[in-house]
Amino acid sequence: MSRFFETPVHHQAFVVPDLDKALARLIACGVGPVYVVRHVRGTNRFRGERHEAVVSAGFVQDGDTLLEFIEPHEDHPSAYREFLDRNPQGGLHHIAYTSGNFARSIASAKEKGGNFHVVQEMVGESGEPFEIYMEPVGVEEPVMVQLTLTGLFQDFFAAVRAAARDWDGSEPIRDGFPLLSSYAGTGVVNDRGSDALTS
Repeated sequence: MSRFFETPVHHQAFVVPDLDKALARLIACGVGPVYVVRHVRGTNRFRGERHEAVVSAGFVQDGDTLLEFIEPHEDHPSAYREFLDRNPQGGLHHIAYTSGNFARSIASAKEKGGNFHVVQEMVGESGEPFEIYMEPVGVEEPVMVQLTLTGLFQDFFAAVRAAARDWDGSEPIRDGFPLLSSYAGTGVVNDRGSDALTS
C-alpha cells in the first residue's frame, strides 16, 4: 500500500493505442472475462481547461488485482492522450485509490511527504468531480494517481470480480454498460449520444 494514501490500491490502469489488441494478449494468458465500455464521452477539466474526453475502456479481475485498459479516441486533450503522445506503445498510466474527500486525501498525503498536483478532474452533472488524476510534483514521466469517490462504482467492480472467479473461457469480451445502469448522474454518454450509464 502507498505510504501516502490510506486505502489499498483499487486498480492499476494502462493506456494503450489499441484496446482490442491489448485485450487479446491478456485473454491469451487465460485472464478474463473483460467488461468493455466503448466510445464513452465525459466532461473533464484537464490542466485547468474544460474538455470532453472520448475513450474506450476494459476492466478485468485477475486474482486480487483489478486491471483497466484505456484507449483514447479523437484528439481531445486529456491525461490519456497526453500520455499516449509521450508513450506511443502505451504503458502504466495510473494507480487508483478510493477517497471520501479528495481535498482531505491530498492534504493527508502532503503531511506524509507526498506533493501531488491535480492534472485532470472527471466532472459529473453536478459540476463536482467524481474522480481526479494527480501527478507527483517534479517527477519526470510520472505514474499518475487516481482518486475515485468511495463506493461510486463498487457494484460494477464486484460484478467484474464475481465473473472472473469461475470463468470458463466463454464470452471473453463482454459489454460493460449493463453493469453500469445504476450510475446515472456522472454526465457520461456513449457514442450514440444517450446516457451511457442508463443504456
